Amino acid sequence: MIRLIYLANRHPSFTPTQFIARWRKHGALAMSLSFWHYMSRYSQGDVLHPSPLPGTSEEFDGVGLLWAPTDEMWTKPQSSVLEQVDVMLEDEKQTFAHAIPPQSIMADEHILRDDGDGRIAAYLFFKDRDRATEIAESLAKQLGKKVPRITLNTTKDLGAF
Repeated sequence: MIRLIYLANRHPSFTPTQFIARWRKHGALAMSLSFWHYMSRYSQGDVLHPSPLPGTSEEFDGVGLLWAPTDEMWTKPQSSVLEQVDVMLEDEKQTFAHAIPPQSIMADEHILRDDGDGRIAAYLFFKDRDRATEIAESLAKQLGKKVPRITLNTTKDLGAF
């Protein structure tokens, strides 16, 4: 499973509450376009302000997650897909402070435990893949069944998109 993860900064003209509504509209636009058949799931994670965890960054206003069963949309795009990506990029200018691609990572999703979807997710980013795997596996053991779903996302290079 391919996962696109992006960090969202709201357009400066929006309050945090206005941004949530505008971001939902942006997601609805994406789902209305025909390229959406490449996708299997989409989620928008809103950030808690102020953060309940000391020392965490409040630099971003959300985390977007997009799942696709294959990398076909990015590696073998049809011309109609490229036109629709242009529509999305134009809408991003109205929604976000920055374009999404530079603030995105493509990842291979590795499910370590799947006892159902949880309502809370924490996203931790590591530069060292081996260390991230070690920490994720250690957490899975330590937390036992307290956390129903644990996934490890490792970066996937699909070139420029």
